[in-house]
Formats: sequence, C-alpha cells, structure tokens
Amino acid sequence: MEMARAIRGALRPARFKVRNARDQLLARRVRRRRKAFYSQFLGTHSLAFDVGANEGNRVAAFIALGARVIAVEPLAECADALVSRFGDACIVVREGLAAHEGTATLRTTSASTIASMSDDFIRETRASGRFSQYEWADAREVPVTTLDALIVRFGTPDFIKVDVEGYEVEILRGLSTGVPALSFEYTAELRQHARDCVSRIEQIGSYEFAYSAQETMIMTMPWTTGDAVLAGLQASGDPLEWGDIYARRL
Repeated sequence: MEMARAIRGALRPARFKVRNARDQLLARRVRRRRKAFYSQFLGTHSLAFDVGANEGNRVAAFIALGARVIAVEPLAECADALVSRFGDACIVVREGLAAHEGTATLRTTSASTIASMSDDFIRETRASGRFSQYEWADAREVPVTTLDALIVRFGTPDFIKVDVEGYEVEILRGLSTGVPALSFEYTAELRQHARDCVSRIEQIGSYEFAYSAQETMIMTMPWTTGDAVLAGLQASGDPLEWGDIYARRL
C-alpha cells in the first residue's frame, strides 16, 4: 500500500506537467487563431478601440498585429489588470461608453465578464437560464463618454470591438462618424438589440455584415447584408446562441 502511494505520488507531478503543457498548447492555438482572424481588420500602425476590454484577450491579439490599442474598461479591477498585463503597450480608458457623456450604473457579479449597464440583458439572460446562477448585486456609478469623444481624443479607429453585455446599441448611438470596420456582441435573448445595432450602423454609412459564432474566430456567415445576417440568426432557432456581428464599410 505504501509503495502504491509512493508510485502515485511520483507520477502525479508528471501528469500535471502533461496537462499544463496541453493547456499551454491549446492557449497558443487560440491566440494564433484570434490573431489570424483579426488580421482582416488590423495591421501594423492600425488603431483599434476595444470597448469592454475586460482583462484583454482581444487587446493581446490587436497588439500582436502591431496595432495601437485604446482599451475601454470601467471596472477598476479589470482596468488595473490591463495596465499590469500590457503596461505602455495600450492606453486604458477607465470609463464606460454610452450615447451621451455623463455617468451610468454598472451592475456586476462575481464574473467580471458579465458586468452590464443593460437591465434588458440582465433580465433576459437570467430568464433564459444562461446566467440564472448569478446575482448582479453590486451597482457602481461610473463615468461614461462616447465613441465620438474617443475619436476626437485618439483619432478615427480602423476597427472598433464592442462587447458590453447588451449595452451595444447605446454605445453605437454615440458614434456619428463612419469607421472602416466594427463588431458588436449578439445574444439570442436580445434579437431586437441586434436589429437596432445593425440599423444604427447603416445610418452612419454603407456597410456589409458577417457573423462569427461564440469564440470560433470563423465567419459563420459570409459577408452579406445586415438583413440577411439577422434572418440567418433568427432561423437558427438556438435560444442561447451568441457571438459577434461584424460590419465593414463598402
């Protein structure tokens, strides 16, 4: 028995090393796939706005492509993590975005990735069961600015990523200048929000649209019209579908 324990004890570190090596390999593959995907929008000396940067998985991809990155993150702990991780490689804006400058209520849970300013997002994703285990118990008043104001400060970006848990349309209402490309998160519970986002983008310029499901970093639908993308998502019938809708200027 003691010999068996000794053998298991000797083997355990080796198993952990194998698992850790496998995890590192998978992480590298994800980073490469993410970088390759965003290379269609960004390159050396491009300017990217990452709105809802959280702890920076997209920031890392944008920096790896040689882009200058403005990371917008109102959660203090996430903004601190961005500074710690990237240092001077990106500029961290410690504000939220909205249709107008001012303040807004940001509600948070134990999972920073689902902090939201959208009551609709919180209500509908809890009702669908997607996030029924979470309570948005922490409410913080945070300063908010607009995309237009960021453009005045930093210049017109080549790409804007907006991932703010149901508040995307309010942020796009703060953009009056066309940009080469942008994306916004979509969830099946908020189909009307997606329609409103597409409509807003079409008000500021001529764009074509595509869609990437979840974290696949592959366009699930080819570039087409906004109506076609929305119809395709509606037809899928998945009540928990999510991903990102992309728009690029024609």
